[in-house]
Amino acid sequence: MQNDRYSVYELTVSFKYKKDRVDRGDVRKIAGVIRCPFKVGKHSEHSISLVILSEGGASKLMDRLRSGLSDIGSVENFWLQTVGPDAIGQHGDMDPFTTYVKEMWAEASKRNKAKHFKQPRPSDVFVKHGIKEFDRKAAIKMGLRGPWKRKPPSNPNRP
Repeated sequence: MQNDRYSVYELTVSFKYKKDRVDRGDVRKIAGVIRCPFKVGKHSEHSISLVILSEGGASKLMDRLRSGLSDIGSVENFWLQTVGPDAIGQHGDMDPFTTYVKEMWAEASKRNKAKHFKQPRPSDVFVKHGIKEFDRKAAIKMGLRGPWKRKPPSNPNRP
């Protein structure tokens, strides 16, 4: 599934005041809300941009950020967007934002390999061999159980 893949996002947070006047506690709250690997990529007098590595899609991440960042008093507005691996700055790779984006995409490509995802158990995989008309509701009609339970011993005196 595409939503379970890791991607790199840019979160831009705009403050009501100059960032020098923003309380350090508010900055720590922003870091606590993100709960993903991130680095500070860009900043200006009233805003800061973070490069975030996250899994699950932008809308899922934004829902989590919206609930946390809305409660912080010094935050005026915030935006989340996907950043491609080919981000280029004015000075090329001398820009920390482009360097962090490339580092995060390298980490995302490592994490998106198949060994990092949950592999299905053999009992979860259903292969239809020689079934001409496959009825998708057959499992419900037949009453198949999930993980098979152990049969009780035939001799009741044995453990």
